[in-house]
Amino acid sequence: MTARSRQTFKLAYALGQHFGVRVDITYDGPRSRDGRSGGWIVQWVDGPAVDTMRAEIQHRAAAYPAIDLAQLRYSRGYSDHAEAAALLAWLPQHPDYLPHVDSTFLASRAHAATDFPERLDETVQRRARALLNLGHGNLSLAVIQELGQHCWRGWDHVTTWLDELAAVADENAGDNVIDLTSRRRSRSH
Repeated sequence: MTARSRQTFKLAYALGQHFGVRVDITYDGPRSRDGRSGGWIVQWVDGPAVDTMRAEIQHRAAAYPAIDLAQLRYSRGYSDHAEAAALLAWLPQHPDYLPHVDSTFLASRAHAATDFPERLDETVQRRARALLNLGHGNLSLAVIQELGQHCWRGWDHVTTWLDELAAVADENAGDNVIDLTSRRRSRSH
């Protein structure tokens, strides 16, 4: 194992400990001429935004001299829940976009701009779960377009609608649960 490999492993571990998310730094072969593929890739899901991750790596640079930070590429994945939460937190801060909620672009933009969307306050998380219930757990184009239909009526309408969906989901939360304690088992001999 080279010094660079050891240091990338240690850096990934330190970043994971710092941010509380799994961070991997993997080698993807030689860099392409255009720089879009190959090289070392820092990968994680949700958690900090790319700029936050890049800044933390820059802050720690002196401890990892074998890593050429300029050659690192960044790949932040997302969960549908975090993307929905980010969108719901981002939209009231950008009300000019309310009439334009009709594609997945704004959800991606909101996620990219939001640090730790999976850790936003419980009201946002509850509304995100309610929104995702419309798409059976997926933030699909159809779900975003339905959200967009409500956005035309203003943010207050959206929050009321999502709160109503969340209340219904809370009321029905136990409907699909089988009470295993009341079941009796018999043994065959």
